[in-house]
Amino acid sequence: MKVILVLVPFIIALFILARGFIGLPGALGNSGDGVGPTVVAALGLGFQIFTGFVLGLVYARCSMVFPATAIDNHMGFSQGWDFTKGNAWRLLSIFVCSAIPIWLVTSPISVGVGELAILLGNYGSVSGTLSVALINQILAFLALAIGIYAISIPYTHLILSSAAEE
Repeated sequence: MKVILVLVPFIIALFILARGFIGLPGALGNSGDGVGPTVVAALGLGFQIFTGFVLGLVYARCSMVFPATAIDNHMGFSQGWDFTKGNAWRLLSIFVCSAIPIWLVTSPISVGVGELAILLGNYGSVSGTLSVALINQILAFLALAIGIYAISIPYTHLILSSAAEE
């Protein structure tokens, strides 16, 4: 368990490196005269998806530490890791399934507000930029509240099931 937590920064660094590979074909001037840059981009995207799943599973296994801390139930990362044993895929699916609707709702609103500011000619002004930033921040806070709620429900369920087993 400790080895995985130590490896997380390296996985994040590799994830960032893979993001750089995705932009590589454009930087190399891919004009269709070869598949080399396309292959590099495909490998980078595949590696990014793989590291995303690995980071998601590590996040899912350690995620119960945060709701426990919020209610003053002291739980370390190793205890959180043990607490979620056998539930990592379920937790990851809960987090992904709760994030996708949030993204589907907030992204068009955010883009629409930015486009509206451009159409009104206010985007370059201070008031237009602040208005767009304020609306985007409100959306981010709503998404955060829904995300916290999505973490709290599995925590409550796992607490009740562990209490029933004892």
